[in-house]
Amino acid sequence: MERTERCLPVGWTIRPCSSGFGDEATLLNLARSCRRAIALSVLALLTSPVAAQDQMPTGFDDPGPKPTDVLPPIVANLRATLRDPASVRDFRLCEPEVSKPFRYPGVGNTWERAHWTVRFSLNGRNGFGGYAGRQAFSATYRDGKLTDVASPNLGPDLNAKMVNLTNGCPSVSDAEIQRLLQQ
Repeated sequence: MERTERCLPVGWTIRPCSSGFGDEATLLNLARSCRRAIALSVLALLTSPVAAQDQMPTGFDDPGPKPTDVLPPIVANLRATLRDPASVRDFRLCEPEVSKPFRYPGVGNTWERAHWTVRFSLNGRNGFGGYAGRQAFSATYRDGKLTDVASPNLGPDLNAKMVNLTNGCPSVSDAEIQRLLQQ
């Protein structure tokens, strides 16, 4: 009686083998070939561009030089963007801090470079002419230059927490702010 063995072909069904895989040496060579093929497939997958997107690009962890004399460019930006820049008072300015690189989740998996962030808060008049209370802002510096000033719309609770982060920062006199606004 002829001996038949069971093997798993490409179609993933169990069928009798008729190709002579009966001896152990042949089966051992087949197993080695399969392991090599799997190892090469995994290596190809890990080095593909899709997997490379998960890796932070080279140099993205360098925020560049620490910005100096940050107040004049910030005030110049506020002069151009606030409704009533002359009403600014109770200005607090924190020291520049490094914001670490991070990856945006979702489509594209793009990376944001490390940069310097300067937190500050101020009180200014709103559109109705009344003082709005201290609002949190942040300024972004890349390569030693101001690239963005933002006041995140966080709602009253989160804004209060962000403003509290600036409470320990040095206060800038109203006269100094007004002097810079006039330049």
